Amino acid sequence: MEKDGVILACMYSWNCEHASIFKISEELKSFVSFVKKGGNGGERIRTLLAQLSSFKHYKNIAALNGIKDSFDPRVVSSYWTGDSKLEGGIHHNYTTLEPLLKTPIGVIHAETVDECFVHPAKVIKVKKNLLVVEYQPVKKNNNKLVLAKPRRKEIKNAFVKKIWTGGYITTHFSDAVETITFKEFGILKAISLQSLAKFNGARFSA
Repeated sequence: MEKDGVILACMYSWNCEHASIFKISEELKSFVSFVKKGGNGGERIRTLLAQLSSFKHYKNIAALNGIKDSFDPRVVSSYWTGDSKLEGGIHHNYTTLEPLLKTPIGVIHAETVDECFVHPAKVIKVKKNLLVVEYQPVKKNNNKLVLAKPRRKEIKNAFVKKIWTGGYITTHFSDAVETITFKEFGILKAISLQSLAKFNGARFSA
């Protein structure tokens, strides 16, 4: 199925903290399944997604690139995974870190940041509705947040149908989101490293 910006936004946003606060998580998740089974529509879903903090970033990316629809798939992909050539350099993994710039490092929970990050991961084992993946988690090291050595963990899989051992996916809050290529894996990893370096640099230069 060709990427649809609204569906993609739902897939990345349904399990985030803000969606839970607004009590729209299940509706966003159900919408993805509904559309993938042949349903249509989405104006209400656009309204729900517009409540989330990610929407202001979609709007900024769209404006910077002269794109009318904030839910254009290029815009949504650019924000979550960097999978486009759009201008702006606005990426989820840094906007996740930005509110923590003035938070003492001892108070920051690296595990929470790790869950909120969008990670590229390699599929090690495919189960029924679960996957074992290998990825690099966020951890604390010398008063900085960094990517640790690769480790394996089991994640849930509600959306990815065509997946195979050795393939690549993105993960968010321990859920599989979408398949990606090895090149896209590298782009997202680079964005994660750049986001952490920018965050650490801003903290130490303040």
